[in-house]
Order: sequence, then structure tokens, then C-alpha cells
Amino acid sequence: MTSINFSIADGIAHIIFNNGVTNPISTKFVNDFEQLLPQLESDSCKGVIIKGGEKFFSMGLNLPELLELERAEMEDFFTRFDDICYRIYSLNKPTMSVIEGHAVAGGAVLALMTDYRYAADSTKFFGLNEIKIGVPVPYLTSLVVHAIAPGLTAKELLYSGEFLPFPDASKSEIIDCTFPADELNLAAETKIKQLASFNQQTFSAMKNNQIEKVQTLYLKNKEFKNKEFLDCWFSQQSQELLKEAAKNF
Repeated sequence: MTSINFSIADGIAHIIFNNGVTNPISTKFVNDFEQLLPQLESDSCKGVIIKGGEKFFSMGLNLPELLELERAEMEDFFTRFDDICYRIYSLNKPTMSVIEGHAVAGGAVLALMTDYRYAADSTKFFGLNEIKIGVPVPYLTSLVVHAIAPGLTAKELLYSGEFLPFPDASKSEIIDCTFPADELNLAAETKIKQLASFNQQTFSAMKNNQIEKVQTLYLKNKEFKNKEFLDCWFSQQSQELLKEAAKNF
């Protein structure tokens, strides 16, 4: 059974997480997502919509599973997840996250990789709590946050580790728009179809201009920064915090 449902209609790819109620990012989830990337990058795909569940877009990395991995195994997992994030971020076509449920930690990381984030007008939460569990926000994500949010908002989001209700995340520009739940999917579909209708070469050129600074820094520093993440992950203090956080899964 796949952890991700995939379909494509009228050139728009729909990725729907199907990995249990909390949609944790597990090794199987990463395997399944990797299999989809060539279809997203093909010429037949004109736009992408990524959606989670009603309760959780995604709770983040599957800590109970990942804490069992040795360093080489965790390095492989994290490198592959990081690559998925980069390939979504740099995809030369419009992308959208549709967020009905909580999008936290690694779930927020995935949502931040898309061009747009449309969320339900609810009090569910969006945020990056990595600092509270002993690991840095992944380097690419940190760059993206600073690129899309005002300076003080970005700093507070990264340093506090607090989760924001969707309306507050929208005011802070981390989420683009909120909609009543019964209007959310149509709004997202309409936006992506509009963007997909433009000349794809032109859209790609404009998107490359938009993300160029983040791409340049990420590609220059990713190996060192990913090692830094793993060093923190396997430190004694962080392992204790991660094991405590894993009890919530």
C-alpha cells in the first residue's frame, strides 16, 4: 500500500498523503515520493497540488522509526528527503500546498517548498519546532523562510519553535491565504490552473529568478549544513529530546 496517492488530470498533478492520520514522513513515505518526482518533472505535468489529511497535513519526521537508524542510515534518509524538498522547491512549474490539518516540523518543511500555501480558515497549527527537539531547521527550509517572510517573522518562527494558528501564519505571510474549508480545494485548483495556463517557458524563467539566491546558497553549502544537522541529531542531549518527542507519535 502506498503512503501517497497520485493522480494527474488536465496537466495538474495531485499528490495526497495517505500515511495514516498524522501522515508522518517515514522511509516508506520518502521512497514513495521519490518515485513520483520524474512524473512531476515531465513535460506532461503543468502544475502540482500537494495535500495532506483533514487532521494533519503532516506531523513531520517519523521519530519512532528514525531514532532506530544508525548514522549512515539516517544520513541516507535525510539526504534523500532533503533532495525531495529541493526538487519540489526548484520545480519549473507552479506548485501549491493545500493545508487542512496541522502542518508542523517536517510537514511544514514540505509545505514551505511549494510556491503557494493555501490553508483552511481554522485554528489548526503551522510551524517549525525543531529548536525545541534539539535539531536545527534544515538549511534549505531556513533559507526559504527568510526568502518568503519578513525578517522578524522569520527569526521568531525559527528561534521560538512555536506553532501558529493558520490565520496568524497567514498574517505573518508564511501561509498565503486562508479559505473556508468548503472553498479551499476549489481556490487552490483555480489558482494552479491559472498559473499553468501561462507560457511554461516564461513561468519557468520567472520562477528561476525568484528562487535563484536560495538555490545558489543551498547548492554551495548543503553538504556541510546537512552534516551539521546530523551532528545535532546524534548528540546525546538531542537524542534525549527527540526520544521524548517521539512519545507523541
